[in-house]
Amino acid sequence: MNRIRRIKHKVSNKHKVIIIIFIIVVLLFSIRYIYHAITTTSTDNAQIQSHIYPIISEVSGKIVELNIGDNETVRKGDTLLIIEQTQYINNVSKALANVENAKLQIEVAESNLEKSGKNLEAAIAKLEEIKAQNEAVYKEFRRKRNLFKNNAIPKASFDAISAKNKAAKAQEREQVAMVKITEISHEESELNSTMAEANFLEAEAILSNAKFELKNTYIIAPENGRTPNLKITIGQVISAGQILTELVGEKLWIIANYKETQIRHLEEGMDAIIEIDAFPRKEFKAKLVSRTNATGAKFALLPTDNATGNFVKIVQRIPVKFEFVDDEIYKIPIASGMSVTVIVENK
Repeated sequence: MNRIRRIKHKVSNKHKVIIIIFIIVVLLFSIRYIYHAITTTSTDNAQIQSHIYPIISEVSGKIVELNIGDNETVRKGDTLLIIEQTQYINNVSKALANVENAKLQIEVAESNLEKSGKNLEAAIAKLEEIKAQNEAVYKEFRRKRNLFKNNAIPKASFDAISAKNKAAKAQEREQVAMVKITEISHEESELNSTMAEANFLEAEAILSNAKFELKNTYIIAPENGRTPNLKITIGQVISAGQILTELVGEKLWIIANYKETQIRHLEEGMDAIIEIDAFPRKEFKAKLVSRTNATGAKFALLPTDNATGNFVKIVQRIPVKFEFVDDEIYKIPIASGMSVTVIVENK
């Protein structure tokens, strides 16, 4: 009987020890959790982000060379594909010929303008010469007219000077008309010169556009990255503005959506620890670089309207950007969009 009691007593003591150890463990974890909650600001509402560049064709045509495949790594400046160039080379040649023709038109127009200018100068000079020559006739006519009125000279003498006066005026009117004609011709030459210059500028613009289109038959990688979900094949005819594929940039960062009640603990430049869900035993260092001045709800397709009368208060989230501070992150197979936990130690 005493033996049974001793056994029961030992079992009871073991149970007490187990319960005490369990309580201690729970307390330790609770203290650790409370300490962590007080001294850090964390969220698991965070994802790895990267730039996604749409690869768009600026010109239409058939793909004659394709240098990429699904999930291939490319470097900035690599040629991803080439579009049939025959039409665009012909456009450049035609545009070059038009530019040369426009240059010749300018030379001809400038030559005509110079000639018309000289003709106008000569016509004006001739008019001044005629006026100078006729001035003596006009004076003589006025003198003999007065004498004839006083019967101081015979009618034949006055008729002779009158004929000279009429001839001088006719000559002067004819030269004035000639000056007007040369002025109109000079104005036309100026207009032709202006039009030739405008045609040259237009031809140069067409040439520049043709060269631009020819250059765009080469589709170039805008940044380092990878090309997932290739949507094209060699020989396919594509149109201008068509999205051919996307390029996922290799530079990575984190967008963490912190609760509005946590924002007061966060400042730019603070260090952070990043835990990636796919690699739970690894920690990566990051730095807080910026945060938006609007909640995530403000960027929603249909923003909430609290003026409808059915208001339910919801804790808002504010996107905060973190950047990795070392290159260790690029040594593991991670992808844009992966979930992470961000931990920032409070100051």
